[in-house]
Amino acid sequence: MGVCNLYAPNFATERAQFWRHLRRVITATNILHWCLAADFNMLEEPVDRSGGRGCSIQGQELLEWEKLLFSLGITDAWGSPQFATRSESLIFSRSNGTQVNTNLSKIDRYYVFQFFREKGGHIEIIAGTVSSDHRPLFVGLKS
Repeated sequence: MGVCNLYAPNFATERAQFWRHLRRVITATNILHWCLAADFNMLEEPVDRSGGRGCSIQGQELLEWEKLLFSLGITDAWGSPQFATRSESLIFSRSNGTQVNTNLSKIDRYYVFQFFREKGGHIEIIAGTVSSDHRPLFVGLKS
């Protein structure tokens, strides 16, 4: 299994190039099962944001993103019914930090291969004080 932890660029045009490059690099390996963990710096769905601009991925970036997901056979663990969310989990992983509970987003996510989606596990965004505008994200996979 391959695990890739990454920090995506802030701008859509750069992310489109990044998704294309990442797909080429990863598919050139002999590894079939992948887990991507990252600060993706994008919203896949409008529900991934509360407050602020609610735009989601579109255009060329969306095309490259979908090619990456399809070629690796991965989907967001957060949206999978096989992954339980702990009751104390936060909903959003990032706050812009200017005001409490404003401009919140879920840009930090885990994407897992079908085998792990089917086995399931649990996922949570951990509350608590951190020295960042991002909260820790945890995923546990069943063995």
